[in-house]
Amino acid sequence: MQSQKSRTEENSDRLPGLRKTAAGVLGALSLAAASPYVAAGAEIKMGDDATFTAGIGLRTSFTSKENGAPDGTSNSNDFAIENIRLYLGGSYGKVIKATFNTERTGGSAASGGDAVRVLDAIAQFEFDPAFNFWMGRMLPPSDRANLYGPFYALPWSYPGVASNYPNIAAGRDNGATVWGKPFDGKLVYSVGVFEGHDKSPTLAGASDKLLYAGRLAFNILDPEPAPAYYTGGWYGGSKDILTVAVAGISRRTASARWQRQGT
Repeated sequence: MQSQKSRTEENSDRLPGLRKTAAGVLGALSLAAASPYVAAGAEIKMGDDATFTAGIGLRTSFTSKENGAPDGTSNSNDFAIENIRLYLGGSYGKVIKATFNTERTGGSAASGGDAVRVLDAIAQFEFDPAFNFWMGRMLPPSDRANLYGPFYALPWSYPGVASNYPNIAAGRDNGATVWGKPFDGKLVYSVGVFEGHDKSPTLAGASDKLLYAGRLAFNILDPEPAPAYYTGGWYGGSKDILTVAVAGISRRTASARWQRQGT
């Protein structure tokens, strides 16, 4: 069941090193309707059948930590850009659509953290709510946390340990997915085939075997309002969400064994 998101300052007795954290000043700023991760945006009509959308998402924070400065006795004071994303999308008619999203990578500017990478690049053929086909770079079917990302999470810190899947970056992979929401969105299915990148080139990815992923979810209460086969971490109390789901990822390695992960 989803609940309203709330953030309180941690008690100094529980976290003695942390004095103050001010985060999320612009954390909910998401402005592009075409992206899988956004709820509203600027749309430009290119004609009777064509549209173009654009927007931005930003998460930024300020942290002050006791004795965190290089001298070991002063407080550290740090501003950080957690995520900044540019969302672009377009459609022609009701079936043909496309999504192109970019993200500034993490880390300091001195270490190359200001580089921009491709986040999503998807050719979308959306025939019917019950049957759609996507191809390109996207989130493979997986668990709830991996399908909502940092902008729609209940906690500020994204639970990366819980969503530890093979990926190129930020949970994405190159491949194709068939998905649908039959029965008025009460049932959500997604099945895909992907490159299957590993965290290290010395792992099973060297065999160049494809990765297969799938997820089947049933919404017991309200249908999940998140777009496509994606999920949400919270809806601010606007929906009652109780979902039962199963997800799995599988790939045959060079030694003819199967790698599996599921929730």
